[in-house]
Amino acid sequence: MQPWVEEVNTGAGPMFSSHKGTVRTHGMLLNDVLLIPNFPKRLISIGRIDDDGGSMTIGGNKNRLEYQGVAVSLTKIGRIYRLDAAEANLTEMDWHSRYGHLPFPAFSKVPEAPKSLCLSRIQCEECILAKSTKPISPAGDGIRTTKVGELIHSDICGPMPVESFQKKRYIITFIVDFSRFAITAGIRQKSGAPEAIRNFTVLFERATGAKVQQLRTDHGGEYRSKEFLGWLKEQGITLRPTVAYYSETNAVAGRFSRTIVTMIRANLGKLPKAMWELVLEYSTFIKNRIPHSAIQAAPIERAIPSINVTEQRKLFRPFGEQVYIHTYQDGKLQDRAQAARIVGFTPTYGIYKVILPNQRVVTAKKPLPRRIAEPIIIETHKNQPVTQTPSEEPAAHTPTTPPAISASPQKPQELTGAFADDWRQHGNTWPKALAALDAERQLLSEATRDPSPLPLRRTTRTTAGKAPVKLGSEESHLTIQQALVSDDRDKWQIAAQRELAMLEKYDVYEWVDEVPVGAKVIDTKWVLKEKREKDANDPKRFKARLTARGLTQRPGIDFGDTYAPVCREESWRILICLALTHNIVMGQFDIEGAFLNGPLEEVLYVKYQHATGNRAWRLKKSLYGTKQAARNWNKFIDDILRGLGFAQCPDDPGFYFRKSTEA
Repeated sequence: MQPWVEEVNTGAGPMFSSHKGTVRTHGMLLNDVLLIPNFPKRLISIGRIDDDGGSMTIGGNKNRLEYQGVAVSLTKIGRIYRLDAAEANLTEMDWHSRYGHLPFPAFSKVPEAPKSLCLSRIQCEECILAKSTKPISPAGDGIRTTKVGELIHSDICGPMPVESFQKKRYIITFIVDFSRFAITAGIRQKSGAPEAIRNFTVLFERATGAKVQQLRTDHGGEYRSKEFLGWLKEQGITLRPTVAYYSETNAVAGRFSRTIVTMIRANLGKLPKAMWELVLEYSTFIKNRIPHSAIQAAPIERAIPSINVTEQRKLFRPFGEQVYIHTYQDGKLQDRAQAARIVGFTPTYGIYKVILPNQRVVTAKKPLPRRIAEPIIIETHKNQPVTQTPSEEPAAHTPTTPPAISASPQKPQELTGAFADDWRQHGNTWPKALAALDAERQLLSEATRDPSPLPLRRTTRTTAGKAPVKLGSEESHLTIQQALVSDDRDKWQIAAQRELAMLEKYDVYEWVDEVPVGAKVIDTKWVLKEKREKDANDPKRFKARLTARGLTQRPGIDFGDTYAPVCREESWRILICLALTHNIVMGQFDIEGAFLNGPLEEVLYVKYQHATGNRAWRLKKSLYGTKQAARNWNKFIDDILRGLGFAQCPDDPGFYFRKSTEA
């Protein structure tokens, strides 16, 4: 308080103050308070409170004064109100929580809030946990290095919706930061990324003479294996993984992947989707020869300064362009050109990669464009040829009808494919063949016609009323531990030893003393079965099978495709009917441990139940229970059967046949 003389008008007349200052009462800090000696009451001006952001509520039993975050109840006495006990003081956190965790700067727009609340620097833990956002990435896409090989950006894109013709599902990209020159490749699984990086490193160092110093990738598990990290250390390459869920830290590779995928979609158009790997190589070739905004030049110009990129851009041709290529075939009257489609470029001037209708990719020099659009059939599956473009065909040439025969059946009006070829080569013999075929059909129908129906055959079986006998194998619900203490423990132990010996015989696994960091270890389980051969009275055979728990495998990392064809029931019926008709002896055989023959492409570790420490099996071949076991076995037996001269049935992939002239 300081001396202050000021005249104040009151109901008792004018009075003079002696001091002026600041007073705290009921939790409120009142400024410019006048002290009047011998004044009987302490009064507060509601007008001053209102001007300073306070408020007063009057009505019913809810008389209340709110000022500076303090609420004070009021009691009416005559025509004035008395300040009662102050309610609980509202702190800054109270205001913040009452208003739904409103940010403190927003309180500047709330009239009843204290003026100082918008300047508060209190940190709310709930707001930090709930409102956290990613840091803002710096703008720009400038070059961060000063020489070739200093930094390589890499990324994996996929899986693609369909397999390529080369059985690939993922795209791996490598971008040189200094020149923005890119190299791309298709891989089957993410686990193939380390091998692709090794191949890129060798190719890059041989082409440029520079060493790769740093590699920037995402935080995928395929980059964290102990074997791969050891190889990087040997090569002197520093791995710079990005922050998880923060793709902006690997923005160069991420943007390139997005660009290359959009180019693939645009160039594919209506062509088969399985051609995406060919479009990938085509698009990368073009992208490296187009000026880049970060370097104001084509990436290949900075990577190989001696190249004439302008001349190379003159050779650009649309992907899938229909062309004719020169071909070499025996015979004076054979065609000297073949229809194809352009699918890529080569480093040699004027030589392109083209794909033939049978999916074979070859090189051709200066292929001629086809002015008349004709469909080219490219087989996406051996059973389902797909027409690439619905274009019109010119009218087929009508072969000359043989003039020597007039009363014989005429040639069909429209013949295509193999029938048209037969007509051209053997047109003179067709009428005789058709007449002989009609005669044979008539004799066959007369021989098979029997007007007198045969009596119904009655069964002579004597098994009525007897319970059916189940043959084959019955799975036991015993665990291997329970089986080894049961009455048949000796037989179960022999069966288990026989299974382990079979695994060693087929070289299914190899021991590793330590599993790499980040690798998935799959559990194993013994499956026990009791078998009977032909009769329920036959002695039981005890069979133990060590299987992997495939349900713990990770799709895209531990396994890819799992489909394996099975012979259809209709094929078996046809085969049995043919054998009965032609009196052919049928044979059947079983391959013991069939799935153990299929080579394994992925890196899988399984935990043997009796292994100690961190030791485990690294599988070389498929183990029963793994997701890809059936498919690997099918690929293995398919190669063997084709090597023996068998052909796969077009209508049943699980059925094979071989034509032979021997009796």
